[in-house]
Amino acid sequence: MSAMKRVLLAAAMLSATALTVAGSASAFAAAPARPSASHVLKLTLTGVQLAQSGAGAYTESATLQKGANVYGYGAFSCTLSGAKARCAAAFALPGGVLDGTFTISAAAGTYRGTLGGGTGSYAKAKGTITGRASGSTSTLTLTY
Repeated sequence: MSAMKRVLLAAAMLSATALTVAGSASAFAAAPARPSASHVLKLTLTGVQLAQSGAGAYTESATLQKGANVYGYGAFSCTLSGAKARCAAAFALPGGVLDGTFTISAAAGTYRGTLGGGTGSYAKAKGTITGRASGSTSTLTLTY
Protein backbone atom coordinates (compact mmCIF):
# COMPACT_ATOMS: atom_id res chain seq x y z
CA MET A 1 0.00 0.00 0.00
CA SER A 2 1.44 3.37 -0.98
CA ALA A 3 2.19 6.03 1.62
CA MET A 4 -0.41 8.35 0.05
CA LYS A 5 -3.11 5.67 0.25
CA ARG A 6 -2.25 5.02 3.93
CA VAL A 7 -2.49 8.75 4.73
CA LEU A 8 -5.82 9.10 2.89
CA LEU A 9 -7.28 6.01 4.57
CA ALA A 10 -6.10 7.18 7.99
CA ALA A 11 -7.67 10.62 7.45
CA ALA A 12 -10.89 9.05 6.22
CA MET A 13 -11.07 6.61 9.16
CA LEU A 14 -10.48 9.43 11.65
CA SER A 15 -13.18 11.49 10.00
CA ALA A 16 -15.64 8.56 9.97
CA THR A 17 -14.89 7.81 13.63
CA ALA A 18 -15.47 11.46 14.55
CA LEU A 19 -18.81 11.37 12.73
CA THR A 20 -19.81 8.23 14.61
CA VAL A 21 -18.96 9.72 17.99
CA ALA A 22 -20.45 13.14 17.24
CA GLY A 23 -23.48 11.86 15.31
CA SER A 24 -27.01 11.80 16.63
CA ALA A 25 -30.09 9.81 15.70
CA SER A 26 -31.23 12.65 13.45
CA ALA A 27 -28.09 12.24 11.36
CA PHE A 28 -29.49 8.92 10.17
CA ALA A 29 -32.86 10.24 9.03
CA ALA A 30 -33.87 9.50 5.46
CA ALA A 31 -32.12 11.63 2.87
CA PRO A 32 -33.99 14.70 1.69
CA ALA A 33 -35.24 15.08 -1.85
CA ARG A 34 -32.38 15.42 -4.35
CA PRO A 35 -30.84 18.90 -4.03
CA SER A 36 -29.96 21.15 -6.90
CA ALA A 37 -26.47 19.76 -7.37
CA SER A 38 -23.47 20.96 -9.24
CA HIS A 39 -21.48 17.73 -8.74
CA VAL A 40 -22.53 14.13 -9.26
CA LEU A 41 -19.93 11.39 -8.67
CA LYS A 42 -20.80 7.82 -9.68
CA LEU A 43 -18.35 5.48 -7.97
CA THR A 44 -17.81 1.74 -7.65
CA LEU A 45 -16.42 0.26 -4.41
CA THR A 46 -13.63 -2.26 -4.95
CA GLY A 47 -11.08 -3.98 -2.69
CA VAL A 48 -13.49 -3.88 0.24
CA GLN A 49 -11.94 -4.78 3.60
CA LEU A 50 -14.28 -5.55 6.54
CA ALA A 51 -13.42 -5.80 10.23
CA GLN A 52 -15.75 -6.41 13.16
CA SER A 53 -15.28 -3.62 15.70
CA GLY A 54 -17.64 -4.85 18.41
CA ALA A 55 -20.99 -6.57 18.89
CA GLY A 56 -23.20 -5.40 16.03
CA ALA A 57 -20.57 -3.01 14.66
CA TYR A 58 -18.01 -3.12 11.89
CA THR A 59 -15.63 -0.95 9.93
CA GLU A 60 -15.03 -1.11 6.21
CA SER A 61 -12.54 0.41 3.81
CA ALA A 62 -12.69 0.40 0.04
CA THR A 63 -11.09 1.78 -3.08
CA LEU A 64 -13.41 4.11 -5.00
CA GLN A 65 -13.28 3.78 -8.76
CA LYS A 66 -14.67 6.18 -11.34
CA GLY A 67 -14.87 4.11 -14.50
CA ALA A 68 -11.70 2.02 -14.68
CA ASN A 69 -9.60 4.49 -12.66
CA VAL A 70 -8.99 4.76 -8.92
CA TYR A 71 -10.60 8.03 -7.82
CA GLY A 72 -10.20 7.85 -4.04
CA TYR A 73 -10.75 5.78 -0.92
CA GLY A 74 -13.67 5.29 1.45
CA ALA A 75 -13.84 4.46 5.15
CA PHE A 76 -17.07 3.46 6.88
CA SER A 77 -18.04 2.77 10.49
CA CYS A 78 -21.37 0.94 10.75
CA THR A 79 -23.77 -0.26 13.43
CA LEU A 80 -26.26 -3.03 12.68
CA SER A 81 -29.89 -2.52 13.67
CA GLY A 82 -32.23 -5.28 12.52
CA ALA A 83 -32.14 -5.54 8.73
CA LYS A 84 -30.35 -2.18 8.40
CA ALA A 85 -26.88 -0.82 9.01
CA ARG A 86 -26.33 2.82 9.90
CA CYS A 87 -22.96 4.10 8.75
CA ALA A 88 -20.72 7.13 9.08
CA ALA A 89 -18.60 7.61 5.97
CA ALA A 90 -15.51 9.50 4.89
CA PHE A 91 -14.59 9.66 1.22
CA ALA A 92 -10.95 10.66 0.58
CA LEU A 93 -11.19 12.28 -2.86
CA PRO A 94 -9.07 14.66 -4.89
CA GLY A 95 -9.21 18.00 -3.04
CA GLY A 96 -10.11 16.74 0.45
CA VAL A 97 -12.37 14.44 2.44
CA LEU A 98 -16.16 14.38 2.00
CA ASP A 99 -18.16 13.23 5.07
CA GLY A 100 -21.60 11.69 5.27
CA THR A 101 -23.98 9.26 6.91
CA PHE A 102 -26.14 6.63 5.26
CA THR A 103 -28.35 3.63 5.95
CA ILE A 104 -27.98 0.31 4.15
CA SER A 105 -31.17 -1.69 3.72
CA ALA A 106 -30.17 -5.37 3.64
CA ALA A 107 -33.49 -6.45 2.12
CA ALA A 108 -33.38 -3.98 -0.77
CA GLY A 109 -29.59 -3.77 -1.09
CA THR A 110 -29.75 0.01 -1.19
CA TYR A 111 -27.79 2.88 0.34
CA ARG A 112 -29.44 6.21 1.20
CA GLY A 113 -28.14 9.14 3.23
CA THR A 114 -26.70 12.62 3.40
CA LEU A 115 -23.40 14.37 2.79
CA GLY A 116 -22.47 17.02 5.31
CA GLY A 117 -19.23 18.79 4.53
CA GLY A 118 -15.67 17.70 5.05
CA THR A 119 -12.26 19.20 4.41
CA GLY A 120 -10.66 21.19 1.60
CA SER A 121 -12.89 21.47 -1.46
CA TYR A 122 -15.71 19.70 0.43
CA ALA A 123 -15.82 21.89 3.55
CA LYS A 124 -19.28 23.28 2.72
CA ALA A 125 -20.60 20.44 0.57
CA LYS A 126 -24.14 19.28 1.32
CA GLY A 127 -26.04 16.63 -0.58
CA THR A 128 -27.06 13.00 -0.83
CA ILE A 129 -25.61 9.50 -0.97
CA THR A 130 -27.50 6.85 -2.91
CA GLY A 131 -26.39 3.45 -4.06
CA ARG A 132 -26.99 -0.21 -4.61
CA ALA A 133 -25.22 -3.41 -3.69
CA SER A 134 -25.43 -6.23 -6.19
CA GLY A 135 -23.50 -9.38 -5.36
CA SER A 136 -19.93 -8.38 -4.57
CA THR A 137 -20.23 -4.97 -6.28
CA SER A 138 -21.48 -1.76 -4.70
CA THR A 139 -22.08 1.47 -6.56
CA LEU A 140 -22.56 4.87 -4.94
CA THR A 141 -23.69 8.20 -6.29
CA LEU A 142 -22.54 11.25 -4.34
CA THR A 143 -24.58 14.32 -5.27
CA TYR A 144 -23.54 17.68 -3.79
